[in-house]
Formats: sequence, structure tokens, C-alpha cells
Amino acid sequence: MAVPLPRDFKQPKMEKYDGSSDPVRSPQGKDELLKDFITRFNRATLGIKDLQMSAVVTAMMSGTQSRPFKMSLSKNPLDTMHELLRRGKKYVDAEEAYLSYQKFKKSK
Repeated sequence: MAVPLPRDFKQPKMEKYDGSSDPVRSPQGKDELLKDFITRFNRATLGIKDLQMSAVVTAMMSGTQSRPFKMSLSKNPLDTMHELLRRGKKYVDAEEAYLSYQKFKKSK
């Protein structure tokens, strides 16, 4: 049963969603540091209600460019977001140490 809209009805103005806050549709950029990706991923997941950890881990695995981090996530399942961020920090630290070493080698 169709009901006509009131004469003074105004459709709300909404900006088109660009998908940038969707962790599944926003993979790590080719030159993006793991630290920046994890920070962006974490911000995107903060607003999601009833977040299932299996979905979070799957999204992180499909989004990250870090193979060692991806393998770690697949081998050792996580139960909480805190565990995911703590594990990610280990790989961020390793990436930063490697980049620092590469910068040191170039300066010689």
C-alpha cells in the first residue's frame, strides 16, 4: 500500500559514501607503512558495532602487504582487537628497524 509523501517533505542531503572508512575496501597502499595501515584500519573498525574478530582478522589479512604479519595471523588466531594490535606492533617494530638499517646503509 503506497502512501503519498507530505507536501513539505524534504529529502535529507547526504554526501555520497566513498568507502574510505571500510577496512575491507581500504587495503594497505604499496608505499604505505604497516604502522600507518594498522592505525587507519583500527580507526575504521572502532565505529563498527558487534565486530566479529574472525571478520577483523580476515580483513586485516586481505588488506596488509606484510607477508610475515599475514602468515602470523593465519597461523595463530586472535581473540581480541587488543591482541591484534599488540601483534601488529611487533611487525611494525621489525619494519621500522629494517627501514632504519636500509637508511643507514645508504648513508655510508
